[in-house]
Amino acid sequence: MKAVILVGGEATRLRPLTPDVPKALVPILNTPFLEYVFDYLLGHRVDEVVITQSRFAQPVNDYFGDGSHFGLKLHYAVEETQLGTALSRRHVSGHQRGHPDGP
Repeated sequence: MKAVILVGGEATRLRPLTPDVPKALVPILNTPFLEYVFDYLLGHRVDEVVITQSRFAQPVNDYFGDGSHFGLKLHYAVEETQLGTALSRRHVSGHQRGHPDGP
């Protein structure tokens, strides 16, 4: 099963934690927030995840890599400008269906 996680926002409600750290990597008990989301998804038979992001994309990509260390297959859709919730989902819709032209 596949899932999409939107992490491309400015994370203004998490300030002052996020001026230099992407919200996906904000630590909770010394573990990046997104790892907890992965654990939850794995418990619900999700094995493939598309992460949409814009700001601070590279640190997230570097930390999570291809996802194999976490038991997932990860894909990244990087938005050059923030698209918002609806357009972010549309941006990855081809990939979600397994379309070869998806991001």
